[in-house]
Amino acid sequence: MQATQARYRAANAKAFRDVLYAWLDALPTVGWEGTVVDLEAALEDVKTKHRLRGCIPRGNGLGVRIRAEVPFLEVQGFVLSFHRSAKVRTLRLSRAN
Repeated sequence: MQATQARYRAANAKAFRDVLYAWLDALPTVGWEGTVVDLEAALEDVKTKHRLRGCIPRGNGLGVRIRAEVPFLEVQGFVLSFHRSAKVRTLRLSRAN
């Protein structure tokens, strides 16, 4: 049973990375900044536009998932940073120099 679960996790991670890769590929050179909700909407838009499969986590789950993808983002040439004001938490993806 554990082998089956591992395959499902691997397939889920690959599908999410396919969506993430398509989104990163279309980002402008200045990068992107927004909330987790903005990121979710952007990923869903890319997923629909490119007809990709993949589960996009909702809310805090997406924040946790994107943190787990830092090594993938770094390989793609991006740096992830988080910012928090009194009212809003934002993420920033910028190209690594």
